[in-house]
Amino acid sequence: MTGGSERSPSENEKRRPGQEAANLENTDSNRSEYKSQDPKWEPVFFRVTLKNGSRACRSGSSWRSWAIHRRSDGWYVVTHLPTGCRLTEFGGLAVARRWCETIDSFADWSGGNPAAYDAALVALMHREALRLTGARQDLLVVVGGAA
Repeated sequence: MTGGSERSPSENEKRRPGQEAANLENTDSNRSEYKSQDPKWEPVFFRVTLKNGSRACRSGSSWRSWAIHRRSDGWYVVTHLPTGCRLTEFGGLAVARRWCETIDSFADWSGGNPAAYDAALVALMHREALRLTGARQDLLVVVGGAA
């Protein structure tokens, strides 16, 4: 067909049958800063290291050196895949994924866990978690003695 008689399909025509339009409110987890920057998160089974040193299998999603699984109480646990160590947990999957994607550039996570021995890295990771969740910092560290 040539000429000006062509029309572009409407949003409803572009959707496959059974695929309804999402009418999302602007909640915290829908804000752009929480959206995954790399959509390569994939379903996975992985091993975690428990407090007693034993290993257990979990089901969740993974990307690069990170895995996230949902606990029975609804919290999302972030695991460092090379070591199987739990790093932190978040109330939402989108925030947990965004945190992993952000801290991934902070260090080389492909081998051991650099956060296990680098206090500055731990502080940077903590600040990023506070920023993403909108939490207020409860502790103020004053260097030099006078406030």
